[in-house]
Amino acid sequence: MRLVLLALLAVSVGAASAQVNTERMRRALDEDGVFITADASAAFATGNTEFFQLGLGGRADVRFGGDLAFLVGRLDLARTNGNAFLDRSFLHARYNHRLAPRLVTEAFAQVERNRQQGLDQRTLLGGGGRVEIVDRDSLGLALGATPMLEIERLDESLGGQQDAVGRLSTYLSVRVLAATGVGITAVTYVQPRFDVPADLRVLSQVALEVPLSRIVRFRVQANLRHDTRPPGSIEATDLSVENGLVIAFPAR
Repeated sequence: MRLVLLALLAVSVGAASAQVNTERMRRALDEDGVFITADASAAFATGNTEFFQLGLGGRADVRFGGDLAFLVGRLDLARTNGNAFLDRSFLHARYNHRLAPRLVTEAFAQVERNRQQGLDQRTLLGGGGRVEIVDRDSLGLALGATPMLEIERLDESLGGQQDAVGRLSTYLSVRVLAATGVGITAVTYVQPRFDVPADLRVLSQVALEVPLSRIVRFRVQANLRHDTRPPGSIEATDLSVENGLVIAFPAR
């Protein structure tokens, strides 16, 4: 009960990843209206070890007719003995317009920061199309391609270099929803540079959500990121597993 109260008190829309999974809630609205979700986690310790961790996330979707817009944000901070070992955030906005039953156009903007990957700021601007091969309440399968401009500034510890390049963001999305309300999403993004295709970024995410009540769900998510040309001494591959509560507030 204390964990639930802590999550409710900490809920907020925060501001984290050039490779961001925007598939998780595309089917949140089957009718015109608004749908909001938020999640939070926190941990701390004092004494022989000083430790603090905070995670905040949120998303708002709005749908009217064939148009869908959403805003998603995330903030993750962690410190131990006064030193930060996790500092990342992102804010992503996207607009979709349905041209045909299976064809959707998209436009998006995103801002990201990830100090552990040597990234001071990354800004993305892009747009493209999406084909929904299967689009049912219980099952979804989609392919997408969106050319984008990437403006990236590295952390001062890596020289503070700034670059602007073009990339093609392609993705494959699978969504399964059981009659019990348990849902699984699996998404893989592949993002090569136009001028240097060997400069490739990959994100793969698998998420499981289990309903605990009408508005509370438990989520477990695995994330795999790979950069063929990471800056400086940054590792090429990151793997993480996250879990927590999601609080959803439907509105019409």
